[in-house]
Amino acid sequence: CSWSGIAKIWDSPSCNHRYTLLGHAERLTDIKFHPSFQSDTLGSESDGNVLGVATASADMRVKLWSASNMKCIHTLEGHTERVCRIGFHPSGRFLGTTSFDKTWKLWDLETQQELLNQEGHSRQLYT
Repeated sequence: CSWSGIAKIWDSPSCNHRYTLLGHAERLTDIKFHPSFQSDTLGSESDGNVLGVATASADMRVKLWSASNMKCIHTLEGHTERVCRIGFHPSGRFLGTTSFDKTWKLWDLETQQELLNQEGHSRQLYT
């Protein structure tokens, strides 16, 4: 992840730079590709609202990025400290987030709504 808050997407195996993801105000703490993401959708004319990547940051936010053009399509807000890790459910519909605010949250990505806020941990959650 990046100290600058900027993520870059590179093509493999050519190692050509494809996209720069700008939008976080603090360092990045995690990045995950959506389970159904396919690299051949990058730069396609497909619907720009199809989720491709999620990023987490010390700015307490999770950003969701389009699979076709890597533009931010939504920001998940609700944590009160830095977000440490994110993880997609295998179906791709849900996203789990952990934070230094001693909570983990479950999000519905179709509605961008928080489904669950698990409190009560005595320490910050890393994973």
